[in-house]
Amino acid sequence: MDAQKFATYLAVVISPAVVGILADELGLSEKEAVRVYFASRLYASLSDEEQKLWHYSPELLASLAIDELKTGSYILPQEAL
Repeated sequence: MDAQKFATYLAVVISPAVVGILADELGLSEKEAVRVYFASRLYASLSDEEQKLWHYSPELLASLAIDELKTGSYILPQEAL
């Protein structure tokens, strides 16, 4: 996927869905959920198209972000390794 298409997909499809799930699951305002999401190492990895994390569902990505928030790390599903 070219860089512009990836950036658009991340901004329009993935990020809003993950932020919405984080807000619901953690009881955060949308603004706070955005801050948590963009500050995460998961988001940094997700932003790197070559890591191919974008193919995971928003639910799984939110779960990984929550794991990172609670424990300081996350573990990718076995298929990603």
